[in-house]
Amino acid sequence: MSAVGTITVASACLVSASAVGGYLWAWARARANVRYLYGRCPSCKQRLRFLAAKAGRPGECPRCRHRHKLAPFAEHAVSA
Repeated sequence: MSAVGTITVASACLVSASAVGGYLWAWARARANVRYLYGRCPSCKQRLRFLAAKAGRPGECPRCRHRHKLAPFAEHAVSA
């Protein structure tokens, strides 16, 4: 491989790595502002985690498929 080919490949790798790094940085910043709440399924008592914005809405337990209103435990509210 010639010197020009080597430089081209190295430049392409650097640009690709920069693009992936920028995407991951932006994704992490967006996820930093997400807030989760915890509650329990009234049927099987499975601990559930859901977005704070979905509190009070209908939800479904992934274990038993029981449909209920998402109600958090106030003392377990955390930010992710």
